[in-house]
Amino acid sequence: MNYGRHLHKRLKHSLLSLLIGVLTLGPISTAFADDIYQQEDVMKIAADAGLVLDDFYKPKADIVIDANTGAILYGDNIDTVRDSGSMAKLMSAYVVFRALKEGKITYDTVVTATASDQAISENNLLSNSPIVAGVDYKYLN
Repeated sequence: MNYGRHLHKRLKHSLLSLLIGVLTLGPISTAFADDIYQQEDVMKIAADAGLVLDDFYKPKADIVIDANTGAILYGDNIDTVRDSGSMAKLMSAYVVFRALKEGKITYDTVVTATASDQAISENNLLSNSPIVAGVDYKYLN
């Protein structure tokens, strides 16, 4: 499997999990925030909304916050310490797709990795993807 397909598959899974959260909480948006927060399981919310999902799609932790008030509308395992890997991947994909849309890059744009890029990729706390200085990488395969 090439890296582009792997990234696409992981992005698709992450976006699907996010979409499930949005779709399942949409029908109950008129309920009081405290009632929603007391709902213990996002899979039950999905089932109550008529969606039958495999446990594979259940997020390990999730939170929905009212952007205007900061109130927590829903949360599951919100105090569990998690790495920011998935969010970093989503934000990276967002930045790339936005640059594509704005014409700043194309599918054929090439970036040459620097020594700094390689050093970051060798730090196991920051990366698990090897990058080699001087090598040309395409944004999208």
